[in-house]
Amino acid sequence: MQDHPSEKGSMLIFGKVRSHEKIGHPNDYVSAMLTVKNVDRELFFCLKKGEDIRDLMAEVKSIINQKIKSQKPDEITFEHVRKKYAFELEVDVDEEKFIECVKVTFSFKKILKKEDLAYEGKFYKGLFGTSYTPTETLILHKMLKGPGWIGIQDY
Repeated sequence: MQDHPSEKGSMLIFGKVRSHEKIGHPNDYVSAMLTVKNVDRELFFCLKKGEDIRDLMAEVKSIINQKIKSQKPDEITFEHVRKKYAFELEVDVDEEKFIECVKVTFSFKKILKKEDLAYEGKFYKGLFGTSYTPTETLILHKMLKGPGWIGIQDY
């Protein structure tokens, strides 16, 4: 797997597929490449201890709408989620090691620099997802671990 060299938000998957042609043995495999398009970027803003998630949601919407100019309101989504503790961040967690976050989803085609977002805000303490690539995002979503078979449908 690798990020597509010229298409933002796309990635390439290389592997083997069973051949539909008679090459010799009925189970012969041939090399293949698949382009996965429209992988979305995800950012997570972690709620500060003692603050209200609605205040965080309003703050995040304001920040993102200033940084990303969007023509259509459905191009960017905002969602309240609970995530397992992100060990690389010093954030406030509950007893079960969960953090309350606002998840922001939008296209990798939208330009957003990591430096454009402050690590801390009035209602959030910590931010992650700014450095994730389309490939990393897909690996996390599909929980891929090591070499293995990937089922591809609707290709």
